[in-house]
Amino acid sequence: HCVDLPLNLSFCKLLFAENKRWEVTEEEIALVPDLANKVRLLRACNVDDLDLDFTDCTEDCTAEDFTPGADERVDLVEGGADIPVTEGNKEEYIAKLCEWRMFKSIEWQTEQILSGFQEIIPPQVFKELRALISPGELRDLLAGLPAIDLDDWCAHTEYAGGYTKESEVVLRFWEAMRVFEAEDEAVLTKLFAFVTGTSRVPVGGFANLQGFNGGHHKFTIAKAVHLTPASLPAAHACICTIDIPEYDSVSVM
Repeated sequence: HCVDLPLNLSFCKLLFAENKRWEVTEEEIALVPDLANKVRLLRACNVDDLDLDFTDCTEDCTAEDFTPGADERVDLVEGGADIPVTEGNKEEYIAKLCEWRMFKSIEWQTEQILSGFQEIIPPQVFKELRALISPGELRDLLAGLPAIDLDDWCAHTEYAGGYTKESEVVLRFWEAMRVFEAEDEAVLTKLFAFVTGTSRVPVGGFANLQGFNGGHHKFTIAKAVHLTPASLPAAHACICTIDIPEYDSVSVM
């Protein structure tokens, strides 16, 4: 099963680099929204009058949540609290800020994950894996695909209990899914999680779908002969199956 957690691409690159730092690019900074926004604001203004120093707060907060003196800070360089940020050293400050947020602040956590990797993946195999796949592919292997492809979902769905792909209820189901796709994709994710136990589609798409028991199971729509049209659908996450009553309209569904 995929972990139900969106992994940042730069973090997956850090895993491949075995927690060794590199000089980050603007594209990599853009992958970390909070950091990218702060860097953008710093570059857009004159920092001489902002009373900044070479420290960073350990946890971002909104203006409404900010309490003076309550936030913990970390020095970005030795004695950073005593070094003011000026227009002259602003880029150095940004570089140190990026180094802290993208590497040092998660150094221990990354080391623990790498330690777990090494317990199940021999170092030589992990080295060969790095040569075969990209950090983005590692992210997808661990966390699944970031979006649901409704066409792929429909193409790899099976039917049971008397339903076929031409059944009226089945046609209404897919019509409702198209409505959700256009108006609120979060509903698709919730429905997928309801039926499979995970909100992430595995690498390879719906053809490689796994049930909650770890076995390969196609997404299946079954006739809910035990339910009335007034009932809610029932799910069997271990076999990726949803039992749908014979609803008589898309709006009811």
